[in-house]
Amino acid sequence: MKSRVGDLGSELGEAATPKMVRTGTPSFASDVDVSFIGPLSTQHRNAAIRLVEEEFGPGWKKLLDADIFADPARMHLFEEPLKKLGGKTARDAGKRIVKEAELNVFAKMLRDNMPVDEVKRLATAAGVDMAEVTARSGELKKLSTDYLANELRKGTPTTEVEKMAKDMHVDFADVQKHLAGGDQLYKQMELELDALHSQFALADKAGDVAGQARIGEQMAAIQGKLNASISGPYMTPGGGAKHVSRRERALRPDGSFVPMSPILGYTAVLDDLYMLTHALPEKAFDEKAAKGMAKYADRLLVTAGQFGVEMKGSKRALFDDMAVLLERARLEKDKPALEKAISALDGAKGQLNQQLGEIIAGAKKNATEYLKDLTFAGFTEKTIASLGLQIARISGIVLRKELPSDAPPP
Repeated sequence: MKSRVGDLGSELGEAATPKMVRTGTPSFASDVDVSFIGPLSTQHRNAAIRLVEEEFGPGWKKLLDADIFADPARMHLFEEPLKKLGGKTARDAGKRIVKEAELNVFAKMLRDNMPVDEVKRLATAAGVDMAEVTARSGELKKLSTDYLANELRKGTPTTEVEKMAKDMHVDFADVQKHLAGGDQLYKQMELELDALHSQFALADKAGDVAGQARIGEQMAAIQGKLNASISGPYMTPGGGAKHVSRRERALRPDGSFVPMSPILGYTAVLDDLYMLTHALPEKAFDEKAAKGMAKYADRLLVTAGQFGVEMKGSKRALFDDMAVLLERARLEKDKPALEKAISALDGAKGQLNQQLGEIIAGAKKNATEYLKDLTFAGFTEKTIASLGLQIARISGIVLRKELPSDAPPP
């Protein structure tokens, strides 16, 4: 397989060697994510997938517990140019970027057959019009259908595509009908991203900040729709930044810490919200459901907490035990311990549902207030101070876990 990866450049007619980075949790128990970097990352990604499919077949993702992505920074390349521009230009762009993220997240919830009333309640908390959410849901459905038609076009077995269609809530008959029409909208948008990324690099070289900001916003909008139409990738600038670009040292421009603005923080909360609602079990809890709820509830609440939005009163205490519950869920032999946690999980799920709207509204308010003046120096100070508080809280939890049960509190 290693030699096949080396053929990527020659297959695409490119002299430059494709650059890829392993992302995600570096654990044997975790899946393997790989991201290609740079203006040709879509073409490199698709070529790599073709090679992997030739080697391992269409079920390679499940077999290898792996996935391959294009450059995650495309979701938020607008950041630096907008910081430099500031003023009304940056404020207006920020509002559009936030709106795109909101529409994609709530539309994907709708596509996943989440009850309309639940989606409406969450969208209303964010100040989003459900008519626009419904319209975006239709756009995503077209992209999903086109994506699946292309799977048939490239030779993926029909039974495999039928299963994918079921998981993506797409009527397989629509996929077959679309295939006959010959349209390839998803692929066209992917290639448009590569073209825009090249234009962004040229604008950067020319010192065209306004051009960079405009192109970066276009890229985020296109990538967000593409990601929202399929299973797996983060669909907001904040989700991609928090869980991939900011997390992976190899993906940071100089390896240093870069704080997230309230805009990215809010959209990250939305992405974590989607993952949590997607993970919540409709029926009985099991190990997988417990792991999903623990993982995504903790992610959402930590992100929201970093931007000043916490669960009220003692309800937060339930989620301080999520790390312990996650460990139990990962140990298949510890089923008795997991069963004892079911009642606590049930209570946590109910309390979380009650406050999700408040958490969303709070994070949105934070982002809206930030957009009023875009004082980046003040934002950086607040973010670092908030981060310090989070580290202190987490350190306290770790100490309580490590100290003997009869030791005095730290």
